[in-house]
Amino acid sequence: MKPSHHAFLFCILTLMTGCGSDDIPSDEEVEEFATLNQGIYGLITSYNDVGDDNEVESSSDFGVIVREKTSDKPEGVPVASTSSNDRGLYQLPLEPGVYWVCTEFLRCVWFELDEGQRLRLDYEFGPGPGWSAGEWPE
Repeated sequence: MKPSHHAFLFCILTLMTGCGSDDIPSDEEVEEFATLNQGIYGLITSYNDVGDDNEVESSSDFGVIVREKTSDKPEGVPVASTSSNDRGLYQLPLEPGVYWVCTEFLRCVWFELDEGQRLRLDYEFGPGPGWSAGEWPE
């Protein structure tokens, strides 16, 4: 790949993940942020492996989409969606059920939410697994 292609891809990835912060919230700050009684919440980060410094930073304006799990594929109309805030944090209140949580580019896992449950689902945009919990499509 030519160097100009690397720069182009880096620009696209930067736009997709939003402008972030080097100050990643601690686990305690993530828990304090989540004010919902039932639903999902988490931290969105991006891993930058360009250059000598491998960095993880929080990602703002990252879309999180939830769909009911009616099949083994993440299809159907979204039931809820949100974007991460300027610190990479998001939360979505949900009714009990079985759902897919997806990125805007359909990297998804499914999860089950019980009555009164708060489930933390973090996402790392990078070469890793993506979602921190849930079940991958078969």
